[in-house]
Amino acid sequence: MPIIICTVIASDEPIADAMKRVKAIFFNVVVDTAIESLTDKFETLGEVRHGFGVLLNFQRLDDQALSNQCDNLCMTLRTGNESDIDGKELAVEVKNLPNLPSDNITALEGLTFIHKKHLEDLYPNLWVALRIVCTLPVMWQSQQRGASQS
Repeated sequence: MPIIICTVIASDEPIADAMKRVKAIFFNVVVDTAIESLTDKFETLGEVRHGFGVLLNFQRLDDQALSNQCDNLCMTLRTGNESDIDGKELAVEVKNLPNLPSDNITALEGLTFIHKKHLEDLYPNLWVALRIVCTLPVMWQSQQRGASQS
C-alpha cells in the first residue's frame, strides 16, 4: 500500500479515487509536520550549542574569548538578578581543569569526568553548567510534548 501512496503523491495527475486522495493528503500533512518539527528541533539545538558552546570548545579558546563566552553563558542562565553560575569563576575553573581524556570531549563526558574524579566541589560552576546542558534536550522534548497535548 505505501508504494501506491508514494506513486500517487509523486504523480501530478488528479486523484480520482477519494480514498487515495485522503491518503495522499494525510501523507503530505504528516511529512510536512515531521519536516517542520525537525527544522524547529535543529534550530533550537543550534541555539543551545551557541549559548553553551564554551563548554564544548573551551580548550581551543584564548583567555579573552573564554572569559567573554563564560560571561555570555552566565547571562544566558540569568533570571532577574540571579544566575546559576558565575561567568568569571567559570572561566577560572575551566582554565585550571586537569588534563581531560580527549580534546573533543562532549558535555556528558565532561560531566562524567568531573563526577568520577570527585571534582564537583573544585569546579562548582562548571559542574552546574554541564548538568544544565546535559538535561536541555530532555527538558526541550518534555516541553514539546506538553505543548502538543494542550
